[in-house]
Amino acid sequence: MLARDGNRRPGRFVTQTGGIEVALVELESVDKVYRTGKISVEALKDITLSVDSGEFVSIMGPSGSGKSTLLNIIGCLDRPTSGSFRIQGKPVESLTDSNLADLRNKCLGFVFQGFHLLPRLTSRQNVEIPLVYRGMAPAERRARSEKMLAAVGIGEKSARFPGELSGGQQQRVALARALVGEPLVILADEPTGNLDSATGREIMTMLLDLNRDRGITVIQVTHDQTMALYGRRIIRLRDGGVVEDSPVAEGGRDSINGPLAWYC
Repeated sequence: MLARDGNRRPGRFVTQTGGIEVALVELESVDKVYRTGKISVEALKDITLSVDSGEFVSIMGPSGSGKSTLLNIIGCLDRPTSGSFRIQGKPVESLTDSNLADLRNKCLGFVFQGFHLLPRLTSRQNVEIPLVYRGMAPAERRARSEKMLAAVGIGEKSARFPGELSGGQQQRVALARALVGEPLVILADEPTGNLDSATGREIMTMLLDLNRDRGITVIQVTHDQTMALYGRRIIRLRDGGVVEDSPVAEGGRDSINGPLAWYC
């Protein structure tokens, strides 16, 4: 299992210059407009929110509400049309594409509904991909990848190809790939959407353990209320705007079959 280093609680970063406390992720008056010819679609409208280091946040909303667009902006996969977006107090919207790629590689880990594993690479080789882009030596990246696969419970599958794995095993490989670079944040887009309910609970429990034991911030998009309750806070979107931002009640968390006593 994943190593524990004590119970973590959400908190803020202190900047090296000025000693100011800032949130890990901050969006202020963010809009996102997609334009095709004369047609404009306002995907996000005046989004203002912050996520502290160590939080576990669930983003919910109906189809077309803007939740995936919001996650893409937080993940530096898309840019806001207007407004301010900061990570650790540093403005992101003005970064070059090269700087954004470097930020994604070093600070963010992604887990997708569709796994996005390369079929001709083994599990270990898939996990190594972020380390390849860092220029890490082959021996070191192999050792780190195998260690991470063991940490998520499938070390014995390191030489298997994605087509030889179950859906749950593929998602564990994807989780290992997200973690191998030691990110500040895991961004999960419907991480249990292609899994049966039992396997989905296993993946969510792993994310919960990572948040609790390693202090990794988790921001997930989900349409499943049960999976959303694994978070400590739920942000609900509708028509591109935030309509609710509230903590998960203890009774709601207690309804999940899982180790949630640390919240109390």
